[in-house]
Amino acid sequence: QALLYLRNMKPGEKLVIYHSNIGKAAIGTAKVLSVDASDPKNPCVRIKPVKRFKQEKPLEAIRKAAVFKDSLLFRQFRLSVVPLTDAQYDWLTA
Repeated sequence: QALLYLRNMKPGEKLVIYHSNIGKAAIGTAKVLSVDASDPKNPCVRIKPVKRFKQEKPLEAIRKAAVFKDSLLFRQFRLSVVPLTDAQYDWLTA
């Protein structure tokens, strides 16, 4: 599933960078520069960091936010890449 999300990314898309091991928090934003999906089992997505959050958004705060109620982030929590709705992105970057 994560490979599918990577292959379908488009240049210019906005991303949130999340530390999934140490800290478990959203730490900043990035954008997609390019996507090479010529190898479907190993898509290459180049990203560029945009902005580090002044205050990280910890996993517990994200989990409690109503906007994430039905998010794949918590239903398929082992995925390394999940799509966000505009409302979820806005909540994380606010």
